[in-house]
Amino acid sequence: MAFSQLAHELRNPLTASIAHLALVQNPNLPQESRALSLQLLSSELHRLQNLLERVNLWEQSQLSEAYQHTVFDLAQVCETVLLELFPLAQQNAIEITLQGTEQAVFVRADPERISQVLLNLVGNALRYVGNGGLVRVRLQVSAPKVRVAVWDNGRGVPQKELAFLAEPFYRSSPSAKGSGSAEHPSLPPPSGLGLAIVTELLHHHQAQLRLESQMGEGSFFLAEFELALA
Repeated sequence: MAFSQLAHELRNPLTASIAHLALVQNPNLPQESRALSLQLLSSELHRLQNLLERVNLWEQSQLSEAYQHTVFDLAQVCETVLLELFPLAQQNAIEITLQGTEQAVFVRADPERISQVLLNLVGNALRYVGNGGLVRVRLQVSAPKVRVAVWDNGRGVPQKELAFLAEPFYRSSPSAKGSGSAEHPSLPPPSGLGLAIVTELLHHHQAQLRLESQMGEGSFFLAEFELALA
């Protein structure tokens, strides 16, 4: 990640925070305006905090010693991730389903890092599918591998942008998100690092992320892992 990229991403929330801080220090500022500036200041600071946490996770994802591989039940991790995100889906009237976890599916990997992969992929789907949308997560065993697929019926991403989605700080065009898929207030603001982190985490598991999307039909993300003996 280039320092210039990081500096650019930090500049916007910092500039906005400084501006709102200056406003609230004005003794003549109307109470209503002061309350609004404080609300916006809080939002920008949370955005900055999320970005710094993502940068730290990005750096950690590139360190081989940060991975603790062990045998664990991938089905259980999938269920835990969806339980964590279910209230967000419910809050935004998004239907989220999970298939293929009726039986244990053992893999050798870092369970915490794989959980981060799933949180990123499902979280992205929830963010961009829009209110009333549908997100499906499916675990499919095809020995000697297991596939984890995340699909949503959002607006999709233009084909010309798919190759860039996993680049640090890249964000799809506003037209790809559509008017019905604005950022959900219950989700952290996008950092532009989510898929870059996912790609790096998978790289350390000898796995790759497959991306497919069609405008007007939604997006599909697939990761594949080697099965392990329980």
